[in-house]
Amino acid sequence: MKFFMHSYIKKTVDVKCDGNCGFDVVVKHLGLGECSHNLIDLAFPRALNLHKNDYMSIFEHEEDFKYIRDGLYPPKLKSEIAMIEK
Repeated sequence: MKFFMHSYIKKTVDVKCDGNCGFDVVVKHLGLGECSHNLIDLAFPRALNLHKNDYMSIFEHEEDFKYIRDGLYPPKLKSEIAMIEK
């Protein structure tokens, strides 16, 4: 998968490397507290679906978009674990 996202990056922030770093970045940029991961977890896939046409300009193929979007969903069963690529 090949992305040329550098032109979309406006600012960088340092966050802890704790497995939630992607969500931590969003929480920090939105000015929310550290306990806001659940809100972001729920909002990301919905925002991607609602604004798919906007995001498709970033992705080379629809499969790339789906891969990123689907990776945001948690396991369906509580007994399942998230795969490392998610």
